[in-house]
Amino acid sequence: MAKKGPGQTSIDDVIRAAGVARGTFYKYFRSIPDLINALGPAVLDEIVMGQADWVGQLADPAERICAGLTSVIALVESHPVLGHFMARSGWPAADLSAHLMQKIGGVVDQGMDEGRFAPMPRSVALALIEGVVLGSVHAVAQGASARPIGISASEVILRGFGLPAEEVARIAGAPVTGPAPRQGYLLGGLASD
Repeated sequence: MAKKGPGQTSIDDVIRAAGVARGTFYKYFRSIPDLINALGPAVLDEIVMGQADWVGQLADPAERICAGLTSVIALVESHPVLGHFMARSGWPAADLSAHLMQKIGGVVDQGMDEGRFAPMPRSVALALIEGVVLGSVHAVAQGASARPIGISASEVILRGFGLPAEEVARIAGAPVTGPAPRQGYLLGGLASD
């Protein structure tokens, strides 16, 4: 799907790549869109859970968002096929928003509750994060360097959340000091790509 795009990927492509029979595909999925709808949350879970240990230790919600964002962008630089999948599938798709809100919404809520972020509807905050992440992932998958993209993306999100310019520059430009994200089954399989 990352190479051809979801619209050009056939069930034959999937079963050939997975080494399974057509009946096995239909046992779990009705169609390629059904497969994409299952893959999106699974990929999201691996990305978020792969960072949870160290990003969750950061007390400041602004720092947590920037650390998570730059970590995802660095992961895409290491595994461009992940970025191509995310960009070509329109990820995070609308049906992932509720899932993403559950995973990241708590950080946004904390920032607003503490007066760290400007008050706004939670859905607007999430849409800001989603849009910036998708655009950044696409740029890095196309060959842009992760570090400057991560800094710029972090600055856009923090400015959108109402942080002062000097603080935005300090937080967004801070080096990412956490370990590489843990990779589960799906992301671990990208190591050979």
